[in-house]
Amino acid sequence: MIKHNHCSQNVTSKTYKSYSGMKSRCYNPKLLKYKNHGGREITVCERWLGEDGFANFLSDMGERPADMTLDRLDNNGDYTPDNCRWATYLEQNNNTRFNKLLNFSDENHTLAEWGRKLGVDRRTINARLRGDWSVDEALSAPVASKNKTIEYSGEKMSLTGWAERLGIKYTTLWYRLFEQNWSTERAFTTPVRRREK
Repeated sequence: MIKHNHCSQNVTSKTYKSYSGMKSRCYNPKLLKYKNHGGREITVCERWLGEDGFANFLSDMGERPADMTLDRLDNNGDYTPDNCRWATYLEQNNNTRFNKLLNFSDENHTLAEWGRKLGVDRRTINARLRGDWSVDEALSAPVASKNKTIEYSGEKMSLTGWAERLGIKYTTLWYRLFEQNWSTERAFTTPVRRREK
């Protein structure tokens, strides 16, 4: 057995915690995360198990870098040297099996990645897609400015100003006008439903 100083009575390194967590997710049915790993028959390669398992893991993966966690490139694949990497939380969140890739301008990114890339709130993109916009429309349509002037009943004011006067959230008015394409009259006079609050 190869000795290491990653796990002692008083100190457990982050690298060893990642290693231990990986095994628990795959082999401990009492763990909440087991259903998404061991429950899906995801396993740890033999090289990373047994007496020299951690030493081999350390040799293959190296020390865990700061602000990174263990990530599988293929979320349906096992924990193996060729399927694992150290990834930032952002990279890991973009690499879940629940993420859907959107293709636009010959590039594939998650909704959140497109939001960051285009400078558009991901909730805006999501609302557009739920409103039956095509991916091209949802990602290419301009976003209305908070200070956009809106005319209503012969008076001009910013959307923020109208929101304050009407007692309706700015985001609700914005969604109604620019995502749902409601008329100003309808957006300003329709009572707010519980879901919109």
